Amino acid sequence: MLYLSKGEHMEQIYHNTFLVIVLSVLYAVASLNFGLSTYMLNGMPIVVEQDIAEMSYGLIHAGGFSAGPFICIDSTDRPEIWHLVLRHEYQHYMQTAVLTPVGCGIAYSFEQLVHGYENNWFEIEAYNAQFDDFVLDIFYWNSKEVLHVEWEW
Repeated sequence: MLYLSKGEHMEQIYHNTFLVIVLSVLYAVASLNFGLSTYMLNGMPIVVEQDIAEMSYGLIHAGGFSAGPFICIDSTDRPEIWHLVLRHEYQHYMQTAVLTPVGCGIAYSFEQLVHGYENNWFEIEAYNAQFDDFVLDIFYWNSKEVLHVEWEW
């Protein structure tokens, strides 16, 4: 705990440049983290359809991925695969919304480290949900419009 001795004032702490920079960065990260989570809890996912292999220079070998409020889906997928990937990634979107982007990133990394990809709780939950029927409004970035998506397996 920080104690001020007699004669010291809060101004001395406030004028410590290093401390002010560290606190400013922490507050900015916390604001962005909770701001994104607030949007995700109340808003719709922003879906971007693009050739993922081309976009990621071959580093990502998946049909899609979720990053904050964005869900990227490979544009080369067939409709049934597109909907499967959307539902899988929407599950990650919801996980991130509830745990916050930083909290989800830490928890996902821990799960990956301890259990690997196949036994990662986040992936197990997303795989279990991907064949669920769903009704969802999305902001479709490619056409800049809100789309109502309904899918039944």
